Amino acid sequence: MTTFGFHLRGAALLLVLANLGVSLLVSGCSAAPPQLVRVEARLEHVHDLDRGVWYEQVVLFALVRDEDGFADIEQLFLLNDEHQLYWRLDGEEWTHERRSGEDWIGMAGLVMAEDEGFPRGLYRVVVLDAAGQQDEQRVLIDSPRRDEISAQLPVIGNAVVVVPAGGAVLRVVSTTRDDAPPTDRTLAAGEHRIDALIPADGVGFLFVRLDDYSGIVSGPLRR
Repeated sequence: MTTFGFHLRGAALLLVLANLGVSLLVSGCSAAPPQLVRVEARLEHVHDLDRGVWYEQVVLFALVRDEDGFADIEQLFLLNDEHQLYWRLDGEEWTHERRSGEDWIGMAGLVMAEDEGFPRGLYRVVVLDAAGQQDEQRVLIDSPRRDEISAQLPVIGNAVVVVPAGGAVLRVVSTTRDDAPPTDRTLAAGEHRIDALIPADGVGFLFVRLDDYSGIVSGPLRR
């Protein structure tokens, strides 16, 4: 699933921000506010081989806590105030992961409309609970543009893939078994035959790590 950013101007944006800002006025004193403990944001340059296009996506996950229980968490926002953009996730849209007994929520496919690139700069991540109370953190999305990383892009042909220096991780997903977990394999730099990497009943996605906050994803790879 991908979630597109909304572009608001004037009164519409003020209404969204006001709804986030009135929490303490409308909530009862007994409700505990949510806590946004940690935020992880990574920008990925995605090469969609089926469509033959490049676009950017943000992988966003947040460690959240609420003394009233996880079910009290209702919405997660990513906002760029300068460019008047926001993304909103709720329990039907976000991915919920349990890591070391903690609750992480987020999504691996936040994108701009029409495959546009993300504005670089500061973003706010806001968590909102059922009582309207909130917590927020700021994150910096300042990854290089694709034309700045041409030497680090994998080269994918009809039968081979050339992995750049530093290597890559190949994730293979079954196309016939929904219960089969994906498998990850580390690939060294150099040329690899696709038919030796991908089974007949699977597709592959190649991930090249640029740094802690950005990477390149290419796929789906097929025999």
